This record gives sequence, structure tokens and C-alpha cells, in this order.
Amino acid sequence: MGRLLLLFVVGAIAMTARFFILGVYDWEQMLTLLLFPAGALVLFFIRLWELHQEARYVPKSTQNVWHTYTREKYATNVKILYKGIEQIATYQRFYRHWWQKVVTMILEGEGKWYMNLSFTMQDNSQITFVEQQSSIWKANEMWHIVRDGEIIGSVETDYSLKNAVKLQEGLFLQLGDTAYYYKSFGIGSKTEVLREGTVIATGKRITRWEYSFDGEDLPLVMTYILFNYVFSQ
Repeated sequence: MGRLLLLFVVGAIAMTARFFILGVYDWEQMLTLLLFPAGALVLFFIRLWELHQEARYVPKSTQNVWHTYTREKYATNVKILYKGIEQIATYQRFYRHWWQKVVTMILEGEGKWYMNLSFTMQDNSQITFVEQQSSIWKANEMWHIVRDGEIIGSVETDYSLKNAVKLQEGLFLQLGDTAYYYKSFGIGSKTEVLREGTVIATGKRITRWEYSFDGEDLPLVMTYILFNYVFSQ
């Protein structure tokens, strides 16, 4: 949607400049240009429907694992995190500045630019993942995990050559003195969480937009959600 609007603005400026400089105006091109905002309007209503679906989400499975539904990844609407059929927390993406959301919409980078997540538990306590790099020229690579104002851990992406050769996506999680590693082989693949080389939790996509996570610790499933944003899982 953002790209369509950007193309419309650029095209309108170009056609206006050509009219004033050369005195040339093409009505057929103008009508073609109007297809961009029309397409953006259609995508806007589709997006509203998607947000409605997320707000009404209740897991069908009764398995005692984590469930969430994440369809729109650059929006700031509230999403729900379940353990079994019990709602444990809500979460949402947030931006430090309004223009960062505009940039993300245009780039369609989902979790790669200006990515921050805030989780709110039932007792109103909060855990946030705050990105440590704000640049349009480079994707986020590191986050601090903050609980009620105190840093309790960090997350860092693994864009190593080894992963690139294997077509593997990787991410490091540090919680206190304990280190974890998340790895997956692309969209639709199972995500494994390793501690000291041993798989202790797994996450997977159940349907196109629904995800499950089999692991006990809440920060692990939160990091799994961040993983899905960052790598467009």
C-alpha cells in the first residue's frame, strides 16, 4: 500500500513538472496513474479486515502450547498470545517516531526496519524489545529486552557467511548468564531454540498466519515472535 501511494506521488510530480516545462499533458497516463491510489484503497480495506481477524483470534487447538496469530507485521494493532486456550499477554509493534512507520510501509520491510515490540501481561507488567539501531540504510541487528524499565537481556541477529551458505536464518538470545540460539531454514520451516547445542523448544507455523511454540519460558516465545517479524516467517 505504501509503495503504491509513493508511486502515485512521484508520478503526479513528474506529470505536473512536464506540463509546466513542456506544456504536455497526457490524460491516458493520468488515468493510469489513478490506478495506484485505487489499488492502495483496496489494500487498505483488506488490511482492515486482516486487523479484525487478528483482534478476534482464538486458537482452535487445545494443546498446552503457545499460540498467536500474526498477519499484519508493520501495523501497531494489538495481537494476542495464548498458552493453550488461556490468554497470557497482548503485544504490539511500536515506532519511536511516526515517520519510521511510513518508511517501513514503503520499504515493506516488516521486521527489518525500526522494529520494536511491547508485551503486556495480564497483571499489566511489560516486557519490551527495543531496537538499538535506527537507520534507514541498515536493518536492525540488536535489541535490548526491558522489563519494567530494567534491561534483562539482549537479542542479536546472526547474518554470518555460514548461515548465508546454508540458507539458514539465525538469532542469538542472551538472558542473564544463559545464551540461546534460534535457527530456521526459511519461511514455513520449523524454528529450533538451542541452549548449549541442545534443542529445548520449537516453533512452527500452523496455518498461513497462525504460529505455535512448544517451550516453557515466556521470554523464549516472545523472542520467537520477534524472530518471525525479523525474518518474515
